[in-house]
Amino acid sequence: MAEASENPAVWKHIGLYGHAVGTFTADPSAIMWKSAMTSADDYETKRVLPKNAIAGALWTQFGRSGHLRVLTKTPEGSKTKLPAAFRFDGFPPTDYDTLNETLQSMYGVPLKKHTMSAAGNSWGNTDISNKHLVFRQCILEDADEEGEEFEPRDGDEMLSLDLGEVSQCVLPGNNRNEIEMQFLESDTVEAGTDQLVAIRFYVPPDADVDPADKDAPTPAELLQERMMQLASVKKTSGSVIAEFDESKGTFLTPRGRYSIELYDSFLRM
Repeated sequence: MAEASENPAVWKHIGLYGHAVGTFTADPSAIMWKSAMTSADDYETKRVLPKNAIAGALWTQFGRSGHLRVLTKTPEGSKTKLPAAFRFDGFPPTDYDTLNETLQSMYGVPLKKHTMSAAGNSWGNTDISNKHLVFRQCILEDADEEGEEFEPRDGDEMLSLDLGEVSQCVLPGNNRNEIEMQFLESDTVEAGTDQLVAIRFYVPPDADVDPADKDAPTPAELLQERMMQLASVKKTSGSVIAEFDESKGTFLTPRGRYSIELYDSFLRM
């Protein structure tokens, strides 16, 4: 627990998304986080978010742990590329008031409570906001008149994925209605820690488009194109040494059929 004042406020055993646990420090100039782990060469992982780069803060409680999402902005004249948000967890739920006072007094940012959906749905609405793919609960409103279609509206957030962490975004096999997102694996987490490496979404086709029309892009293809523009997917370069089409084999991981392009130093699926 920390005291809200102009002196540094410190919380220990705080996790940073993609890393191990460490020490979270808030002082009038910046928010700092330092990992409790060191590498084999005694290298310490640190993250510093200057005061003028803090745009907002969201608070969500998951069970016995408080989750802090610090939203960022690019300071005027700065060339440093920041992620859209820093995510921390491990705060005691009872520290909400203290953390709120700390953020307001030091950075002029209120800590807003952010509700996450616990409906357990496996389907919903998607949107791209602040370089994140946001998956929201889909609520179907009753039609005003008999015979009218249900009107869907967005509910609470169910899932938010940072597109900057995406290493690949593909349409698996010849399925034009599914998207598979693959993520960078972090080597800065504790051994044995589970990491999300891939997730697949089914995007329903447009009912007004003929499914036999191969020239018309599907909603999944349009969403994939938008995500590829924001994700940090490496562009392939160089000449293809060998190429295998998707009929040559079936993969267990990632599951499905893929064409393979072999380059001089990497392969592309």
